[in-house]
Amino acid sequence: MAMSDSKPTILIAADVDPWLVERLARDTRFALDVNPAYRETELRAAVRTCDGLVTRFHNEVTESVIESASRLRVIVQGTSGLDNIARDAAERRGVTIVGIPGENANAVAELVIGHI
Repeated sequence: MAMSDSKPTILIAADVDPWLVERLARDTRFALDVNPAYRETELRAAVRTCDGLVTRFHNEVTESVIESASRLRVIVQGTSGLDNIARDAAERRGVTIVGIPGENANAVAELVIGHI
């Protein structure tokens, strides 16, 4: 999807629920870039012009990735846990990290009940 210099660009670099993509695409405050990037080199190239990054556990958001993103202001981790994000590098750059704790709580509960 098109990127724009006049609006903040949100990069969705992971497989996410189609509802999220549809919702953000309708929001006129943002330009949206849907570009699943699974390797560090792909992600480093994709983040160069984004202001916000939506990621999941399989995206390695390394110091190199964060340094490549001169406009990056926020990283939203679409799963619980932040182990795949270089938090110190983000903090040094003033990038906010938002996690979604408990995002998979229902699935875990269902699995536990299923094993009982």
